[in-house]
Amino acid sequence: MPGPELFDTAIRFTAVLRKKAPTTSRPRIRGASAVAVWGAIEGEATVEEIHVATGINAPNIRRILRDFRDLGLITVSGGVGRRTTYRKAFD
Repeated sequence: MPGPELFDTAIRFTAVLRKKAPTTSRPRIRGASAVAVWGAIEGEATVEEIHVATGINAPNIRRILRDFRDLGLITVSGGVGRRTTYRKAFD
C-alpha cells in the first residue's frame, strides 16, 4: 500500500489512504469535439470565440484545451486581469 496523501487546507486536515498507487495517464484527445476545437483555433482564439464557432460548452472547451496544452499542441497567453488566448504551437 502506498503512503497516505496528506492535505492541509488550514481549516481541515485530510489523509487519504488508497489501496494501490494512482496511475498517471496521458491526456486524452476526445473525438469529434477535440477536432472541432482544433479547427476553430485560427491564429489566436479565446474560449468564447471557440464556443461561438463550435457550439461546445465552455467547460468542455477548457478541458480539451488543457489536454492540448499538456501535449504541447497549443500555447496559452494571458494572465490575471488579461484575456486568455490560445494559439497552435506550430503555426
